[in-house]
Order: sequence, then C-alpha cells, then structure tokens
Amino acid sequence: VVEHDLRIVVYNAEALEPLERAAARHGRRAAVHIKVETGTHRQGIAEAEVEAFARRVSDSPGLILEGMSTHFANIEDTTDHRFAESQIAAFEEAASLASDGGGTPPLRHTACSIRRRRPDAIWLASPCRAVRRSTSEKVSKPS
Repeated sequence: VVEHDLRIVVYNAEALEPLERAAARHGRRAAVHIKVETGTHRQGIAEAEVEAFARRVSDSPGLILEGMSTHFANIEDTTDHRFAESQIAAFEEAASLASDGGGTPPLRHTACSIRRRRPDAIWLASPCRAVRRSTSEKVSKPS
C-alpha cells in the first residue's frame, strides 16, 4: 500500500503501527481514510473514539489523515429514509470530532443508493475507486 502510494481505509488502531513501519521503510507518509461507524455495526470507529483516533493519525509522522468515510445500512431496501438521515448526521458529527482531534479530514466520502435521493450526502464522487495522489501534494478540501 505505502510502496505504491495507495490509500487505505482504517477502522481499528491495530492497522496503524504496520502502516507507520511501512511508511518509515519507504521514506514517505501513508495516506489513510478513517471509516466511521454510523449504524451498520459492521466496521468502523465508534463516534466516542473518533476524536482520539483522528489525533493518533494526525500526530503520527508516518501517517496523513486524508479522508473519512462510512457506509449506509440497507438504504436501497426502504422508502423510509429516517435511519439514513441519522447516519448522515452521525457522519457529520464524526467529521466535527475528527477536526477537534486536530485531524480535519479533507476528503469525506460516502455513497449508496441514497445518492439519488440526497445528492448533498455525497462528499466525493466515486468513493469505491482508489484515490491516488502523491502524498507530497497538498490535499485541499473539496469545494
């Protein structure tokens, strides 16, 4: 991942040390995207841990917090989107908490079938494709 300048989604602290070692070995920083738990209860950093996790990533000389993401739960199987709305609110809160931890994620991305119903819920198009950018470039906030 680090050797080829790819981005990786992390959702637990155990993934950080191997990334830091790889970054040191290759003389570069590993760009990470934090996956936040907003309701699917599969993978992700819990809201209560987001601030500390973002701080841990931001304070690391071998890592760069490039983004954060989440996944919607069964949005395409319902006409009642209240739960998805609660996930959007949780994701926005998590982004705020990450910023409080000193790690404002410049890229925020999430997508599912909700895109057709709530275009504003999409922060980055095509989130499932790998984002490749030199870590020496300054990452700017999407407009």
